[in-house]
Amino acid sequence: DIFAEWCRWNCLDLNTSKIKELVVDFLKGPSITPTLLVNNQPIERVESYRHLGTIIDHKLTFQLNSETIFSKCQQRLFFLRKLRRLQVHQSVLTALYKCIIESVITFNMSAWFGSLSNIQRNPLNTIVSMSSKITGLEQDH
Repeated sequence: DIFAEWCRWNCLDLNTSKIKELVVDFLKGPSITPTLLVNNQPIERVESYRHLGTIIDHKLTFQLNSETIFSKCQQRLFFLRKLRRLQVHQSVLTALYKCIIESVITFNMSAWFGSLSNIQRNPLNTIVSMSSKITGLEQDH
């Protein structure tokens, strides 16, 4: 309630229906952390949370985040393939790749990529490899 008091003192209203709690723990079993109360109302506990486009989970594995990125990129590869079949120039394909695929993969990468296992990195590497084949560019290693 110290936080709620600080908010009242600074003329801030708390909407407890929009507050979510993400407990980060590395225990094998369920968390034994007590329920958080703000203004005597329980706060919903969530397993994952999307913050500024990055999905953070309670184990900090970023599995759901990498799966979401892979799914987005697979959908966008469709456009590259179509344009390649229409014999669009390589420079246009490269620009499109950088805009619609590379930007998705590299967004906030410094926060989550180091936490991925090799198994989680493989689908993202596959996207980059497929994109380089479609655009005709050499892949950076």
